[in-house]
Amino acid sequence: MLKAATQASATRASPNRSARGVPDTHGTYALLLQCVRSGRVAVGSLGVMDVEPGVYIYLGSAFGPGGLRARLSRHAARRKVKRWHVDYLRPRMSLGGAWFSTSSHHQEHDWAASVLALENGTVPLPRFGASDCSCSSHLVYFPDRAAGSRSIADALGACAADSLVRVDAGLLRQLARGRR
Repeated sequence: MLKAATQASATRASPNRSARGVPDTHGTYALLLQCVRSGRVAVGSLGVMDVEPGVYIYLGSAFGPGGLRARLSRHAARRKVKRWHVDYLRPRMSLGGAWFSTSSHHQEHDWAASVLALENGTVPLPRFGASDCSCSSHLVYFPDRAAGSRSIADALGACAADSLVRVDAGLLRQLARGRR
């Protein structure tokens, strides 16, 4: 269940192994977003998106300055200049956690396909986060808020090029506070 998203630290997908936070190295990440109210969101040039209660998984990469730490802290922050599609969606959603891999290989395309293949996973808005690639979307929606984060982690881990690390929402909020 999504309650696993409230763990107190970053943890590896395998049990009893922990990481010391989020590194500033390059890598790929998956954000776990939760929506509790229906609504509409204008998403830049993609148009208007209907959001429904449920779970959204956004897949991205952090190969710029500051790496994963900078990108995840930016996504955790509520106030920011809208630069990426997820920036338009983020104010409507609570952040339930994230997963990341520090592989130098861009994995977001494989991860998007893997998560979309899970039962009940759908594309809520075509091309979301995928305007620079051939993926249908880098955002996957699950209508059931009780969708298992374990199955999402399994899907990501099955195609991860190296260890998959889980980060809880509390650590992401700490990163965002450190950004101010």
